[in-house]
Amino acid sequence: AFTEADLKLTSGVFFCYSLGLIFFGIRESFTRILYAFKNTKAVSKSILISLFINIMLNFILKRYLGLNGLALATSISGFVGINILYNEIKKIDNL
Repeated sequence: AFTEADLKLTSGVFFCYSLGLIFFGIRESFTRILYAFKNTKAVSKSILISLFINIMLNFILKRYLGLNGLALATSISGFVGINILYNEIKKIDNL
């Protein structure tokens, strides 16, 4: 059965994931812009760096925040990823 303790645990995880929702939406737009300019290397670089940061933060934040740390690590890595993509978009002359 789903208890009140489960509800509290789940709500914390959902909150931490919700912090990153805007980043995931922006990432989709930025990725499409870079694909339109045939800059797939920047997208790949962003994905790999975000993945590495997510893994590292998972180990660190899980120790201190438990499951919420895993969700927060995903949100933070999403933020890092869009910053990388944004900097690549700024380099495009035609935009």
